Amino acid sequence: MDKVPTVLRYLEPLPLWEEIKPYQIVGKLNENQSRNNLVLSEHHVEIDDIMKAESAPALDTCGFLYEKCDTGETLADRESIDRHIETLETWLSDMLGLIFVKTFEYRVSICIK
Repeated sequence: MDKVPTVLRYLEPLPLWEEIKPYQIVGKLNENQSRNNLVLSEHHVEIDDIMKAESAPALDTCGFLYEKCDTGETLADRESIDRHIETLETWLSDMLGLIFVKTFEYRVSICIK
């Protein structure tokens, strides 16, 4: 498998966490409210490119799986992103037999070839 360089960020083991728990707020903030109190350390590593694996990982043995779902959306505007997420949630629910799937956070990345 090909190796892919990446950066993993871990929560620093600080004595502070004994008194104040780490947090991150997703959504609207109150005035003068901090989005998070996280202190992360960066670790530069190389990981295996799972897209080129000989066999796909299974959820029951690896704890994750790699599947492709083409929603046909361009992700060019908010409406397209909303349709994309709705389609993915339905697809995931159907594929795994889940009662409820909710996307809490997402990022749209640009793939440069």
